[in-house]
Amino acid sequence: MSAMTHKNKLKHFSFSVLAGSITGAIECLITYPLEYLKTVMQLYPKLNKKGFGFTFKDTYRKFGSFGVYRGMSSLLVFCIPKMAVRFGSKEFSN
Repeated sequence: MSAMTHKNKLKHFSFSVLAGSITGAIECLITYPLEYLKTVMQLYPKLNKKGFGFTFKDTYRKFGSFGVYRGMSSLLVFCIPKMAVRFGSKEFSN
């Protein structure tokens, strides 16, 4: 009976880690474009004066559709494991 409980806990832990990983990736995909544009506007005062919409259009013109995702890979490398650990540790605390 104890072995079944251990298997169930391991299964729940695995699902929690997977759910955390997916959640971390989705979080990055949603928030990163806004963070990218905010950072560009902070670094280039001329773009900041022209506004958020102009900064987005300028990025799109220079780098294409996925221009606002430039540099996101480094954030994904840290965000996915962070959320996986957060979700997985919740299983152990219960």
